[in-house]
Amino acid sequence: MKKIIALILLVTSLASAQYSDNVRSLSMGRTGTASSYNIDAMNLNPANLCLVKPGDKTKMYINGMTTGGYLLNSKFLTVNFYNKYFTGDDNGNGKYWTKEDKLDILEKSKDSELGMGLGYKFISAAFKIPKAGVVGFSIEDKVFARSFLPEDMLRLTLFGNELNRSYDYSEYRVEASWIRQINFSYANVAKNFMKKTFQQFSWGVSLKPQLGYYYLGIRDNNLNFTTNDSAQITSHGAVTFLRSSIYSSDKIFYPGLSPLAGFGWGFDIGFNGKINNKWSIGMSITDIGYMNWYGNNYEYKYAGEFVVTDLAKSEQLDTLRNLINGKKTYISAFQKTLPATLRIGVNYKIFKNLFGVKADSLSKELVSISVDYIQGLSKNAAGTSTVPAFGAGAEFFLSQFFIPRIGFVAGGAEGFLISLGAGLDTKYILFDVGTHNIAAITDINNTPKFSFGLNLKLKIP
Repeated sequence: MKKIIALILLVTSLASAQYSDNVRSLSMGRTGTASSYNIDAMNLNPANLCLVKPGDKTKMYINGMTTGGYLLNSKFLTVNFYNKYFTGDDNGNGKYWTKEDKLDILEKSKDSELGMGLGYKFISAAFKIPKAGVVGFSIEDKVFARSFLPEDMLRLTLFGNELNRSYDYSEYRVEASWIRQINFSYANVAKNFMKKTFQQFSWGVSLKPQLGYYYLGIRDNNLNFTTNDSAQITSHGAVTFLRSSIYSSDKIFYPGLSPLAGFGWGFDIGFNGKINNKWSIGMSITDIGYMNWYGNNYEYKYAGEFVVTDLAKSEQLDTLRNLINGKKTYISAFQKTLPATLRIGVNYKIFKNLFGVKADSLSKELVSISVDYIQGLSKNAAGTSTVPAFGAGAEFFLSQFFIPRIGFVAGGAEGFLISLGAGLDTKYILFDVGTHNIAAITDINNTPKFSFGLNLKLKIP
């Protein structure tokens, strides 16, 4: 029984993502629409490829297999929660849940929006073309997943079938994808555009071919169960899953250079207006596009009527597996939208003396403060939420090299979280580390929302 529950919780925990592949943004409350620059501008606001830090004369930024990050958003799934209910006692023996244990699991995990994001960049680069703008390029893997676990689904699994009761599974959702994205970005300065308003106005676009490897999602779901006064349970309706894979089997392997299961196109567009040396604003729409899934596509339909007297017993679960009518059918290609996102941001820079520190010794910039509004536009795409989020963050140039960062994000899939990170900026290396939730550092065993990002870039003057 515990293995069944653990499977449900762990699978659905890979399931609703607000992942940022930008470590600097991750540690500053997911901001950066107006303040990101160089390689970090890609996937946030391509127009910012034109931006440079004061005193920065770098002509090319590049990294190779040195950038990655992971994010898990959950309401309940912590290390301590898992250890308490799924690892047995101190002697390694299996633990039998009491009624109080089951009620605690139900209360903490019911109606949970859960999510995961995983990203890894194989290579990325940005370089200036004299008098012709800035060009950016990257190749990265993105794994996104999200799900919603309704109370009825978990209650039936935990407590078995109660008398004269209905269990509605129709709200259960899951969506997951593994895509390798190639990003070609270009940005330039519009020298004569709105000169009375902006000291500098830049624009940028990105063309992003999408190489698909795996997809799993629910096409439709009206599955429910009812019980009578004899404790018999009967199913009604059906749930239909869609799956696309690089292989015909149900196993998942690292794709490497294997054939594709899908292909699509993504587009980004962005603008940045520098009002003066202190203020700038930015706006972007990212991941406009679609994925066409065509490789080894199957539909899994689970429906049928059966009678079970006690679902809490393992032998009854085995009977249930045999009685449910699961039908696997090959299907033609289908399309899914990418997680399109609107971002609007403001950035403010402090150049004055701060706490007696002279600005000139820090390349003039002392503090950079950013505020962003983030709105997901694709309701049914893995890796996004249509609940708006607000982020705020700041970085402090305490020396020419060390740059601590802090911020917060409210709304979206995260709720309210405080972020933290730091950067190390030398003549030839730029190193960033960060998390969107400070509890991932201070209380890792009790936080259900964990993230970590690491980035190392080479600077070529």
